[in-house]
Amino acid sequence: MIKAERNPDRDTQIDKNRLDDEWLEQPKIIRHWTEQAAEARRDFEHTKADLVVVKAEVARAARSDPESVGLAKITEAAIAEYVPTDKRVRKAEKMVIDARYEMEIMDGFVEAMQHRKKALENAVELFLSGYFAEPRAKSPDAKDRMRDAQKKHIRKGRTRRDREPEDMVEWED
Repeated sequence: MIKAERNPDRDTQIDKNRLDDEWLEQPKIIRHWTEQAAEARRDFEHTKADLVVVKAEVARAARSDPESVGLAKITEAAIAEYVPTDKRVRKAEKMVIDARYEMEIMDGFVEAMQHRKKALENAVELFLSGYFAEPRAKSPDAKDRMRDAQKKHIRKGRTRRDREPEDMVEWED
């Protein structure tokens, strides 16, 4: 099993207030998960190779002593039928399935990090276009009304969704 030093849940999140830090961290994150995926792929290939060896050993043992495995006659069909039922083969096949699962999970993390990269790109585009900016009033009168509305809101201790219609400020251009 792969030991991940990073938290996959944290690595998929983006702090929109720290986009610069998120971009600096992105190469480290993608490298980590890519290495984890490569390690999982290597483990999978090793377990597949081990399965081939185990099957060959079981088949050889069945050919050399067919009575010990319950075969009355040595035929390729009988051996081919027996090999998948051997405990060692079943255990090796389970290990291959588990290794494939780990590999696919790690591949999924790598793909998630690619999605994170795209999300970071989009977040930066939104930031540059002013999407996360605070509203700004153009006239001095509107600025005063905006400041008064913010003070009133803070005094009431309400969230934006809790505001009553009379708390809303009409904006003028």
